[in-house]
Amino acid sequence: MFLFGGNYKGIGVLFGLQLLTSLIQDFEGNSVRMQKRSILFSIIFATNSVANTIFTIGYAIIVSRSFYAPIVGGVMANILTLAIVLFISYDIRKFSKVMFSNVIKHLRYGLPFIPSALLFWFFSSIDKISLRQYSTFYEIGFTLQHSKLLE
Repeated sequence: MFLFGGNYKGIGVLFGLQLLTSLIQDFEGNSVRMQKRSILFSIIFATNSVANTIFTIGYAIIVSRSFYAPIVGGVMANILTLAIVLFISYDIRKFSKVMFSNVIKHLRYGLPFIPSALLFWFFSSIDKISLRQYSTFYEIGFTLQHSKLLE
């Protein structure tokens, strides 16, 4: 409502899915990178970029030309890339028992990064929030008004 001036159904779910698939896919990509499999790493991220482009354009042509297209394209590309990575590196995966003492140690390590990440998000977003709050899309050049074109 605040950013786009309307209520768009399912956008929160799509953004959540985008975040989740991106996080898991990045984790798997870094796992491949740490194994020094650079060719596979390059193939993974090239596949993600190509799939993102194809899914975004496909959604825009088949379903609708809206801002949903890049979000759905990103989610579908991440799911496809993640499936490929998990299939290729299946033999390397080893699961072990979770040791809660290590979980607590890792949480303590990561806790200071939360305020830092929130401040980074705030400072990188405040310009966009201010523009939306104190101006219109026409004033910042995002839309054209038909009446101005006819003059």
